[in-house]
Amino acid sequence: MSHYSAIQIPEDQITRLKKGDRPALAMVYQALSGVVYSMALRILANPDAASGVTQDTFLSVMEKIGTLSHHSAFVGWVRRIAIITV
Repeated sequence: MSHYSAIQIPEDQITRLKKGDRPALAMVYQALSGVVYSMALRILANPDAASGVTQDTFLSVMEKIGTLSHHSAFVGWVRRIAIITV
């Protein structure tokens, strides 16, 4: 498993995500869900709750993607959403 700082999401994927592209969401989910889940599990110490936080995080990503102003900040932005969701 990677750490947030080691994960790179291509700019074109983020652009596609902003347009509501489901395959782009699947790619982003695949790249980031493991680190989101791991962080939530460390904080909550409950696998079911950590799974819920992971799902809620990516629902929020889709709802709020239009507020992202810099593609280079995407991974940190997702991390912030996950922390708020916990």
